[in-house]
Amino acid sequence: MTYRATADTAEDTDPVFAAFLGFLEHQMERRPDLLSVVTRADRDDAARILKGVRSDPDAELGDDFEIPGASSSKRPPSRVRKRPRRAKKK
Repeated sequence: MTYRATADTAEDTDPVFAAFLGFLEHQMERRPDLLSVVTRADRDDAARILKGVRSDPDAELGDDFEIPGASSSKRPPSRVRKRPRRAKKK
């Protein structure tokens, strides 16, 4: 199955990234029950994966920056179902 971003994109937009965001949007609309919060373990995994990659989280993205595929008029209402917490191991 192939997913494509549906929003108008600039010529310099990465088509692979735009397609990935389109896929995510489709999945979130179709299966909101699978959404979950980002955990500390998720953040630690991301930090491990990105170790050595130079970035500036405080960098100014500019007034024209917009996340590809993001449109407030297209966002579905929040339907996140909270999952029961697991019992902590002793």
